[in-house]
Amino acid sequence: SLRHAEIAPNVYWRYGFASLMNSRQLVEYTILDVEHTGEMIGRNQGAYVTAAKSSDFGVNDNVVLTRSHLGGHLSSGDISLGYDLKSANYNESLVEGHKHLELEDCVLVKKTYPRMNRRRRKWKLKSMVVDADEHFDRGKDREELDREQFLRELEQDPELRLGVNIYKDPAAEDVMTDAETNPDEYPDIPLDELIEGLNIEEGPDE
Repeated sequence: SLRHAEIAPNVYWRYGFASLMNSRQLVEYTILDVEHTGEMIGRNQGAYVTAAKSSDFGVNDNVVLTRSHLGGHLSSGDISLGYDLKSANYNESLVEGHKHLELEDCVLVKKTYPRMNRRRRKWKLKSMVVDADEHFDRGKDREELDREQFLRELEQDPELRLGVNIYKDPAAEDVMTDAETNPDEYPDIPLDELIEGLNIEEGPDE
């Protein structure tokens, strides 16, 4: 439908709802074809997208055809994260009462880029040092993956960057970044959005 809505925090916490899936269950899809429908609302552009799980390449010929709001962002050969509803296990009670609800085989959430290893960047975030909670330890690898994903979301979303202070990294002035060596493969944050005056001793997010 391309429609979206904002929910005030007090309303969300008063009438909270359970989700079918969460971000830990996102799957990487490779985009094979994009057919635009001509619908557009704001930044959302409707399209029928043919995709395949990246993990299925060389294993089987399974593909999915799904409707998506990412028509203006995706092209053949791109990579997107999405929810695999066709093979997911979820609580059926969550969809009871929705007689006419037809779920897509997959729901594409956002475009992403190759390799989840840490990138070379000319900017950093300041972060607070917190004590580890022995009752909630996600593991160092999980935290590194989540941090890298957040940094990539900042690179891709100018609106998200509006509420975040992003500093130039003095130690990386002469470094050739991934975005500079592969401008078509990686997005980047314009230099005029970066703030001067990062003090490395204050504990930036590396």
